[in-house]
Amino acid sequence: MALEKEHEVEEPLISDHNLEAASSEWFRNAASESKSRKAVKFQRRLLFFLLTVLPWNLLALIILWNFMHYVRCPVQHLLEYELRYFGTGHKGDPSPYFGEASPELDKAWEDLYPSLYQLIPKQQAAKLANKTLIFPHDPQRRYVIELDVFHQLHCLNMIRQSTHPEYYKGAVPGVIDGNKEDLLFGPHHVAHCIESIRQALMCHVDVTPATWIWNEDAKVMQNVYATPHTCRNFDKIRDWASVGKYGANVEAGFDFEYREMNDPLDPKTVKKPDFALHVEFNPALCASAIGVGSKRSTARTACDVIARPRAADLEQRLG
Repeated sequence: MALEKEHEVEEPLISDHNLEAASSEWFRNAASESKSRKAVKFQRRLLFFLLTVLPWNLLALIILWNFMHYVRCPVQHLLEYELRYFGTGHKGDPSPYFGEASPELDKAWEDLYPSLYQLIPKQQAAKLANKTLIFPHDPQRRYVIELDVFHQLHCLNMIRQSTHPEYYKGAVPGVIDGNKEDLLFGPHHVAHCIESIRQALMCHVDVTPATWIWNEDAKVMQNVYATPHTCRNFDKIRDWASVGKYGANVEAGFDFEYREMNDPLDPKTVKKPDFALHVEFNPALCASAIGVGSKRSTARTACDVIARPRAADLEQRLG
């Protein structure tokens, strides 16, 4: 019995295989728990970023976007959008802006831009991307701008009138007279207007799709232009630009050859002060120069350089 006990081997509670498996399982659980903790930390940081940092960044971008548009456009706050259907000008779809030249047609076009130029205060002019000038002879010293939409309409009207040269000959100053090329309706002006309108069309890029239908009577495909377009409210901008608070009344003419001076937004127009009237004056120094044994002409010249009027007055008082 004793011999049997000597040879009896105690079996471990956990075998090496089970121990290795348990150890591996522990490490896997520990690694998984570590990854889980890291994931939770990452989620918390992401949530903090989304709830705090990101909204402020978005707000800053929105403010910057609005500011960039505002400084370039003093009517940004008036912009509204609406759906409009375009007409064709063909028979059965008349337009007040299309037809043979007539006083009524001219009036319709002129009403599109009752004031070609607009006047804005210094506070708005200072925020423009490009500097502008004070409108000549304006009592309020406002700054002149020209909203590009009105320049484009003016150009389109010039092109329209150029298609009726006989009707408009002599209607306005500068029209073709004999062999002298017209400065308003001449080839150069029309070419400028065409180029201006081309750039405007390509800038705004209206992507409204015009569709096609089958004309059963004519047995042909034809365009359908009566498609809703998303447009800015033109009437609001025209009302703002009309003669009044912002519109420039140029019935008497635009004095292009006159430049307002002392423009606070243009240092080149600020008149330099008279040095003799504004330089610091030292009466004692000037009196000393006159009283010492130097020649009076030399002393007088020195006083003139310092301050001519005051030096002359001082010399008179000194006898």
